[in-house]
Amino acid sequence: MDGRDAGATLAGPWGLPTSRNGQVIVLPTLQMPDHPEVYIVGDLAYAEQDGRPLAMVAPVAIQQGTWAARNIARQAAGQPPLPFCYHDRGTMATIGRNSAVTYLAGREFTGFPAWILWLGVHITQLIGFRNRLFVLINWAWDYLFYERAVRLILPLPGQGVGLMKLEN
Repeated sequence: MDGRDAGATLAGPWGLPTSRNGQVIVLPTLQMPDHPEVYIVGDLAYAEQDGRPLAMVAPVAIQQGTWAARNIARQAAGQPPLPFCYHDRGTMATIGRNSAVTYLAGREFTGFPAWILWLGVHITQLIGFRNRLFVLINWAWDYLFYERAVRLILPLPGQGVGLMKLEN
């Protein structure tokens, strides 16, 4: 089930106003029209910025969740909620070993420098020194020894869906 299916499934029975792709249309403050006590964020929320819908990606959802929490605190303090504004911090994608593309702070990077940036940004986003160190060691091990574990989610006989790890 993707965001479109979830939106239609969740919003339909409640009679909520939805966009063409099944997302619930929200006010600029991320509240539901006619229900200011209800906030909708993430893939279920249809919000526009500069006349275009916001993408259904994790950075948007994270910022929306933080903003909704701030607006709830504002309402509890007797202040009006403020409109949400997404701040695009950039785009990153790995293409393969030693290769990526990034767009950060208005600059484009490709190849090995972009790959190093991708690694650095993802390590710094982890919570806690121990987690960062553990992931860095695992990534370094896999990089140096070319180890790749393949993970497939397959139905197990009589047990529904399970996780199977294959080593190659």
